[in-house]
Amino acid sequence: ISVQLSNPGSTFIRTQFDNIKLERIGCDTDFNGVGGLTVQDLFDFLASYFAGEFGADFNDSMTLTVQDIFDYLAAYFAGCS
Repeated sequence: ISVQLSNPGSTFIRTQFDNIKLERIGCDTDFNGVGGLTVQDLFDFLASYFAGEFGADFNDSMTLTVQDIFDYLAAYFAGCS
């Protein structure tokens, strides 16, 4: 990711980031972040997975595989602590 910030006075800052990892805060299985862990989280995860969205890479393997579904389901049924 490359970011460039500038202002009207022609001063700017440019920086580049490599290997950025985004982490969920709170319960990993609260996929949509709304109202705690509900069945809607399961539906939203599956919709994201089948749409090929990177956010459904639940096990952080950098690829979407069926293992993401199995890992999400195991965590979902274990609940949030």
